[in-house]
Amino acid sequence: MPLARREISARISQRAAAAIFIAPAGASPMPAIETIAALFGLTAAEKRVAGHVAAGLTRREIAAAGGVSDGTVKSQLATIFDKTGAGDQRELQLLIRELSPPLRST
Repeated sequence: MPLARREISARISQRAAAAIFIAPAGASPMPAIETIAALFGLTAAEKRVAGHVAAGLTRREIAAAGGVSDGTVKSQLATIFDKTGAGDQRELQLLIRELSPPLRST
């Protein structure tokens, strides 16, 4: 991520364009589903489905978790893909990961 320009010592390059985040072993990113839903205009149901995709659930598992049919989840995923530009669940999962903060709070 770009770093803000400010006065820095001569030892550090002023072209720095990365940050390193250090976390305890086992810490994992927590997707910012609320932000992602707002960014792409997802409905509440689509937001729930996106959250399940972020967690790595299959379409069948998402249907069971939501108490809906596989066809309903398939339709919701198609709409989510249209809104986000993702081509499939794996791309959606990667997009969510890219847009999530690097660490979760403990």
